[in-house]
Amino acid sequence: MDPNALAMPPRATIQQAAGFARPMTKIAFADQIDYVLDTVVANWRELVRTAFF
Repeated sequence: MDPNALAMPPRATIQQAAGFARPMTKIAFADQIDYVLDTVVANWRELVRTAFF
C-alpha cells in the first residue's frame, strides 16, 4: 500500500463516497480495521493539506 496514494478524489460525489465506504466496511468486518484506519487517515491528511494550502 502506498501511504501517499489517494483512494478518493478531493471533491467526491455521493456515489463515489458510497463506492469508497462499501469496500472499507467489508474490510473492517473482515477484521482488518488497521488497514481501514490507515487508508482513512492517509486520505484525510491529504484532503486537509490540499484544501487549505
